[in-house]
Amino acid sequence: MPEADFVNRTNLNWSWAAATDVGLGVQEYRVIVGTAPGSGDVLANYSVGNSTSFTYVGAPEGTAHYLSVQARDGANLWGNWSSASSGMTVDLSPPRSSKPLAPSAWVTVAVINWSWAPFADNGSGTASYDIRVGTTPGGSNVLNGVATNQTSYSLLGAAEGRPYYLTVRGRDGVGNVGPWSVPSDGVSVDLTPPPSPAKPVGPEGFANLSSGTWIWPDIVDLQSGLGFYEAAAGSSPSGSDILALTSLFQASLTVGSLPDGQTVYLRVRAVDAAGNVGNWSEASTPLMTDRTSPQGPVFASTPPEWSNTSALAWVWALATDSFSGVAGYLVRLGTSPMADDVIRETSTAADSFAVSSAPAGGSLYLSVRAVDAAGNLGPWLVSASAEVDLAAPSIPVVITSPTSPTNSSLLRWSWAVSDDAGSGVAGYHVRIGTVVGGGDLLGWTFVFNASFEFTAGVSGREHFFSVRAVDRVGWASAASAAQGPLLVDLEPPFPVHVFVDAGLTRNSSATVGWEPSSDPGGSGLAGYEIEAYSGDNMTATTLPPSARSSSHPGEDGREYQYRVRAFDRAGNRGPWSSNASVLFDRSPPTPLTGIRSTVQGSRIEWSWSSSSDEASGLSGYLVSVGTTPGAADVENRWFTRTANFTIVGQPGATYYLTAAVVDAAGNEGGPYSSEGGATVPNVQSAGPTDYTIWILLLAVAAVAVWWIRSSKGKVGGS
Repeated sequence: MPEADFVNRTNLNWSWAAATDVGLGVQEYRVIVGTAPGSGDVLANYSVGNSTSFTYVGAPEGTAHYLSVQARDGANLWGNWSSASSGMTVDLSPPRSSKPLAPSAWVTVAVINWSWAPFADNGSGTASYDIRVGTTPGGSNVLNGVATNQTSYSLLGAAEGRPYYLTVRGRDGVGNVGPWSVPSDGVSVDLTPPPSPAKPVGPEGFANLSSGTWIWPDIVDLQSGLGFYEAAAGSSPSGSDILALTSLFQASLTVGSLPDGQTVYLRVRAVDAAGNVGNWSEASTPLMTDRTSPQGPVFASTPPEWSNTSALAWVWALATDSFSGVAGYLVRLGTSPMADDVIRETSTAADSFAVSSAPAGGSLYLSVRAVDAAGNLGPWLVSASAEVDLAAPSIPVVITSPTSPTNSSLLRWSWAVSDDAGSGVAGYHVRIGTVVGGGDLLGWTFVFNASFEFTAGVSGREHFFSVRAVDRVGWASAASAAQGPLLVDLEPPFPVHVFVDAGLTRNSSATVGWEPSSDPGGSGLAGYEIEAYSGDNMTATTLPPSARSSSHPGEDGREYQYRVRAFDRAGNRGPWSSNASVLFDRSPPTPLTGIRSTVQGSRIEWSWSSSSDEASGLSGYLVSVGTTPGAADVENRWFTRTANFTIVGQPGATYYLTAAVVDAAGNEGGPYSSEGGATVPNVQSAGPTDYTIWILLLAVAAVAVWWIRSSKGKVGGS
């Protein structure tokens, strides 16, 4: 077996237990040495006699050597090679040192901890370390030569206010000792914390900030000096819910992303270079962050769109602010929304704003918004337009009235539209009275349009109409009156009685007369209307109120109906009178034909075909009888309604008949003569019967002539 895995010399020593042999015994050993197990590349089959150890001299450093041994017995038989020994390496180099690491330049306890990386050793490896500590670099006045197998060391009881330095060297597994390391950096002990900083100064009170900066005076640490500051911000003086503990190297801090609607406190403390933590400062004066604008306001009352006064007032419901509260309002007055060309922006704590002399003739807008204690501005609230109108509208002119008098109970007046340069014409006031400027029938009444209708209730009353314009703020113009009174006449004239001079005439015209009418409605008669009808034909005639009759032509053979009514100045028309009729007949009946005679004894009877008359109708016949043609020496124009005529003649005498046809109007046709005469036979004497007939005929003829002549002296009409 090798004496060790590593040795700090070039001679390598192995030894082994003696081999055994049951026969002649072991006589010799031989060895092989190599750089690998079972190899003989260094020394091959070297006899060591019967020794059970072997030393190889001059082994190089850093290479492992392995030995195998073989025994021979007395019969000169060699046994098997043994297993190779473990490797043995020459290590003549000490460990390499490195600079120990100081914990920091300052520590806050009386214990100083150094550490170092394990020292490298290419051979047997570093087994332990020698340590020395001094108050100067490389010094050992505090500690000298303490050994440890750790890669760290703690010095207990270090004094405050001076530096300590540690150096270290390594020892490897075969006792090689390395050089002392470079001294560590100095480490001083500082057991006193720094003083508390003064109260941080920064934004305070209500503010619409999303970040804030606080400052404080730098502190002085007499030992290790100021290392840094630690700060925290919270919603309470000792809180850190807004800003967790934060380190900083200057005496100021800006905190961003501040929560809205939160109270913020900042505190700070110092940490010295040794790591001692000082006490917290007094918390800053609280900052109340408010970045939320106020809500509202809302107008409670505003001036109307148009005002007839220059004193205007606006009132609003108070705005609200859930955190800092409403501090006041900013108001502007201008001629357009948001403008302040009338009153520059100003502030007020009131919930209203008034002006005493607003300018007329233009739109005015009040803009108001709330300001909270943090300075947040609410949205602008802009009022509706308000305008001042101090002038009345123009007077209505060109009034159009109903014609007076009128027969309509619905009266309508109209007028030209008025002008108003301010608020504009809202409408009109109208009134109606029975005297000029009166309103006993209708007091001032508002209407929108430039016209008005009124229903009159009493006939015969005069109406006086007045109108004035009213603008949208209530200013009224002077009144304008319609020309003259308007008389309402709702009653027609009384009916008239009509008559004609003859109901049947052979004249070319007829005279229609009537009794005068009167008008109960008060407007007075304006005239008469006469209508003449004949079949489908009608003619109308209008005559003045003084007329009492009217002459009307008529066509021959036509009958006319006449009626008359009165009308008044208001246009009312009375009822038509009863009809009066006139038949115009200027044509004689149809000619008389077929005259023939019959002689019987002394009696002569003439007969003829009946005549006709399409107009007034046949009245009868005028018969003349003479002893010569056309003569009337026997009978002159004897009237008869029958188409025959009889006389008793003298025997032997010849008689001639002449007849005219007469209608009811007195138109006469003819005369028409019989052809030839009728002769009475010549006899000795007339019998009593004939004589009696003759006497009777003469008597009848005498009566007829008397009757005809006593009836207006003529036959027929006028």
